[in-house]
Amino acid sequence: MAATFNDMNQLRLDQTFQGRVRAAIISLCLTASGEAWTVPFHRERQQFAVNFLNNPDNYIQNFCSSIACNSAVIADATQGGTVAITGSNVAAQQALVTDAHISAAFVAQLDAFLKEPA
Repeated sequence: MAATFNDMNQLRLDQTFQGRVRAAIISLCLTASGEAWTVPFHRERQQFAVNFLNNPDNYIQNFCSSIACNSAVIADATQGGTVAITGSNVAAQQALVTDAHISAAFVAQLDAFLKEPA
């Protein structure tokens, strides 16, 4: 059995998963704020960091949704597609997702949320 969209949806709705995603993004925003100006897209990442840190609730649902769809994240949560995520097991299944996979998913997806400079 492969992971399904329902699995991804159940994962994104979990409050603990949302808190973990929030913590990962805050940590990575603080890192981005300290990047050198010579790093490509630094200005855009820094502006995102300022916006996110000032109001994470505006962004968290979008990122929880996109991160739950990341192949490594959903593979962790479904144990390689062998366990369906339901309302009754989502807490246990989200705990299987590694912090490293959450962070990597955010980093990989961030540019899709940024406007490329003209």
